[in-house]
Amino acid sequence: MARSKQKEQKKIYVYDLVQEILNMFQVLRQCYESLPDKSGIKLEFVLFDGFDGHSEGDYFEAAQSIACGDPAVRAYDSHMPRLNSYQTLMQRWRDSKDMQNLTHADLVRITAPLNSD
Repeated sequence: MARSKQKEQKKIYVYDLVQEILNMFQVLRQCYESLPDKSGIKLEFVLFDGFDGHSEGDYFEAAQSIACGDPAVRAYDSHMPRLNSYQTLMQRWRDSKDMQNLTHADLVRITAPLNSD
């Protein structure tokens, strides 16, 4: 019984985290598109790249589940682990003064770890 409850709690945690990641990427993309000056920010860094279907299967399945209900969301198999980099981006996004209206400087700061890869 306790194991079943833990499994359900993990499923809820994963779903909520994936939803927040998808929301972040939606905001990143919208703010990027509204910028007149996109210098220093690569489009690929503000687009959701999916989760690794093998090593991040729970997250991949949650993204697929969310994508089924939202035609604007596409769940990709990135074929590479992405969760750690998404969590880094989320922390930087959360540090923004206005998480819904990101400036050029915000986007450069948020995506900076991707520039070093």
